[in-house]
Amino acid sequence: MVVMLFDIAIDLYALVNFCLSQDFVCFCVLLFILLGSSFLVHTFSWLWLKADRTKIPALQKKSVKQLAVVHFCQLEIFVRRGELFLMMISHMSTEEKELAVFLEHDVGLLALFESYSESCPHLVLMLTIYLQRGQLGTINVLKTAASIFLAAFGVTLYHRCLRRFLPEKDKQPIVSSGVYLTWNFFLIGSRLLALALFASVFPCYIVAHFLCWWMMYVFVAWRLKTNLMDTTAGEWLYRATVALIWYFNWFNVVDSPTKKRAVLYHAFRLVDTLILCGLVTWKTHQDPLYYSGPHFYVTICVGICFMLGLLLKVIYYKCCHPKHFKKPKTVKGAVVLSVCSLADDDLGDDLHSDSPSGAVMPQAMDRTMDTTPTRLCNERMRSQAKIFYR
Repeated sequence: MVVMLFDIAIDLYALVNFCLSQDFVCFCVLLFILLGSSFLVHTFSWLWLKADRTKIPALQKKSVKQLAVVHFCQLEIFVRRGELFLMMISHMSTEEKELAVFLEHDVGLLALFESYSESCPHLVLMLTIYLQRGQLGTINVLKTAASIFLAAFGVTLYHRCLRRFLPEKDKQPIVSSGVYLTWNFFLIGSRLLALALFASVFPCYIVAHFLCWWMMYVFVAWRLKTNLMDTTAGEWLYRATVALIWYFNWFNVVDSPTKKRAVLYHAFRLVDTLILCGLVTWKTHQDPLYYSGPHFYVTICVGICFMLGLLLKVIYYKCCHPKHFKKPKTVKGAVVLSVCSLADDDLGDDLHSDSPSGAVMPQAMDRTMDTTPTRLCNERMRSQAKIFYR
C-alpha cells in the first residue's frame, strides 16, 4: 500500500508539473493513461467478483452496492490490501482469512495489467519528452532506469506469485527470479526506448503504430482461444489487454507449447525495432531540426539491451525455468472439492494437482474429504500458473 501511495504521489506531481508549465497535451495524455489503466484494472476486479459471488458463499455476505461504490471510486485494490493487513494484525475467522487471501491472489494479475497499461506508457511519454527537449542527463537516465526496473520488478512479483500454485516449489531457487527480472529489465527497457525514440521524432505516427500492432495482437489472441473470463465480453476485454501487454513484452496465454510462438514474436519484435530505429536514424540525419546527440546513443542502447535480454531469456528457460510434474490420475466419479495452499507450508505438496478442476492427489483425498476444512483456491491464478510453468 505504501508503494501504491508513493506511485500515486509521483503521478500527481507529474500532472501538476505539466499543468504549471502549460503543457496541456502531455497533461491530457498522462491523465488518459492513468484513468484508463485504473478503469481497466477495476473492471477486471468487478467482473471477477461478480463471477466469484455465485461460487463462494463468503463473498455473498458482501453488499453488491458497497462493492459497486468501491469499484466506481477506484478503491478496490486498496480495500484488498487493507483486508490482508487486518488479517495480519487481528484475529479474523478462518473463513475471513481464506477470503482475504483468495482476493489477494487476483492482485498479482491486476498488478501485471497495471504495469503494462500505466507504467510502460507513462515511461514512453516521459522518455519522449526527455529526448525532444534534450534533457537526457545523468539524473533522468537514472530515474528512467529505476522506473524500468520497477516495471520489470512488478512482472517478477507476478511470476513469484504464481509459485504458490506450483506443487514443487523447492525446485525454483531465488536465482531463477533474479535472471527472470534481469531479462525482463533489458527486453522491456529496449522496447520502451525504441518507442520513445520513434515518438520523439514522429509523434504523430506513434498512435498509428500502436493501433496496427494492437489490432493484430487482438486477432492473434482470438485465434489462440484464450479462456480466462466467465463471459464473452469479459474474454474480449482480456484479449484486448493481452494485446496491450504483447505490444511491450511477451506473455503466454494458453496452455500449450509456446516455443514457436515466442520465437515468432521476438522475430517480429526485432524487425519492428530495426525499422523504428532505422527511421529515427534517417530522420535525424536528414533534418537538423530533429537532430539531438542522445538519439544515437539511445539507439545503440536499444540494440544492446535487446540482445542481452534475449540471451538471458534463453538462459532462463534452459536452466532456471521449473517444469510441471506429471499430471496425477483422478478418481473416476469422485466428487472432489477444490483446495489450494495459502502459504508455502500450509498443507503440503500432496494437496496440489495440475488438473483443471483443481482435484487433489489420491493420497490426500481421505484427509481432505474428512473433517479438514476446504480451502479456497483461486482458479484463475491456478490456470495462469499452469500456463506459465509448462
